[in-house]
Amino acid sequence: MKTYRIIEASSTEKLTQEVVKALSEGWQLEGGVSSTPSPQSIYKASSVFIQAMTKEDVAEEKKAVKK
Repeated sequence: MKTYRIIEASSTEKLTQEVVKALSEGWQLEGGVSSTPSPQSIYKASSVFIQAMTKEDVAEEKKAVKK
């Protein structure tokens, strides 16, 4: 079974840090980076950067193999 996770950050640098950390914890990239205007950006230009990630549930896989 796959677990999904969405990482959001206010800059590409922060997103990169969070994605690298998640990759080191066994998460995998799911698609590419997306960006959208920040809800707080009514008066100034800023964006939110988003990356979807997935991770296989190892415990669930082991249960399926034993059956």
